[in-house]
Amino acid sequence: MLDYIKGSIKEVNKHYLVIEVKGFGIGLKIYHSNPFLYSIEQEYKILTYLQIKDEERNLFGFIDSYQKALFLHLIEVNGIGPKTAMNILSSDSTDNIILAINNSDINYLKSIGGIGLKTAQQIVITLNGKMKTMDINQSNIYIQTKEALRNLNFKNSEINEVFAKLKNNYSNVNECLKDALVLLRGN
Repeated sequence: MLDYIKGSIKEVNKHYLVIEVKGFGIGLKIYHSNPFLYSIEQEYKILTYLQIKDEERNLFGFIDSYQKALFLHLIEVNGIGPKTAMNILSSDSTDNIILAINNSDINYLKSIGGIGLKTAQQIVITLNGKMKTMDINQSNIYIQTKEALRNLNFKNSEINEVFAKLKNNYSNVNECLKDALVLLRGN
């Protein structure tokens, strides 16, 4: 299993990117609401899911573990494969999708291209209550911490790698920043 790929981005478009790892260009299917978060020639750690189906191999990329976790839940739903799950992920923020599922908002789910009434109902039946949204305050702490690290001249790839290792609950930015700096300095 390929859990992640770390390398330099060489090409980005709406549903595909190429990341170079030790001289190999590896293509990943991405369906983010904003795929252009990735910058050419910047190094990133991209979480992945490898689909092997008959003669076909597809490698899907995710911006963070939260998005990948939602994807893995979605493909557990009867009738939803990786491509449909990625389509759902590209429709809105991860929090909004989870909120719609937990609130049994069938109309919201039906508004996503390729999702009909039966599929929307199946998503709610299968996943309602299984996932939690990220606390808004926690999200703001992460955003402010990332901005502070960028101001300290850390690269996005370094920041993303550290955030994959941080604990989930911080009461303030200083606490989160302190833990991030410890990890970035290797102490």
